[in-house]
Amino acid sequence: MMEAQNRGVSDVETFLKAVHIENGTIEYTMKPLDFKLLVMQITDQEKARAESKKLKYEVRISGGDYNINGDQTYLGQVVSNLIDNAIRYTPAGSVEIDLARKDDKVIFSVKDSGVGINEKTAKSYSVNTATARIHAE
Repeated sequence: MMEAQNRGVSDVETFLKAVHIENGTIEYTMKPLDFKLLVMQITDQEKARAESKKLKYEVRISGGDYNINGDQTYLGQVVSNLIDNAIRYTPAGSVEIDLARKDDKVIFSVKDSGVGINEKTAKSYSVNTATARIHAE
């Protein structure tokens, strides 16, 4: 019973976060953080899931300083969701995670050999680069 209630509360919190993101009213707690450490923690946590599916799981992190200002909670959710989706929707093959610095930018990417998003679904997404938000239409 308690587990179902916790799931319900979590669902409501997720919904409210989505509403705040969509409305542009979400408040971020910007603090210095080591993005490299955050990525390493999450990739270590997800490694067993990838290996249980017999996926090739490769994490490549280039040298350099990855200290940034950001909201650790939300950045962690983004990194975790990208890796989780790559593992979940890749029945066989590989998941590759890269973290690098280029000039004054941190570049994080996740590449997998999964089924991907079909062209029709991909067209229903638009990216607002001014606010770096993705909107599903």
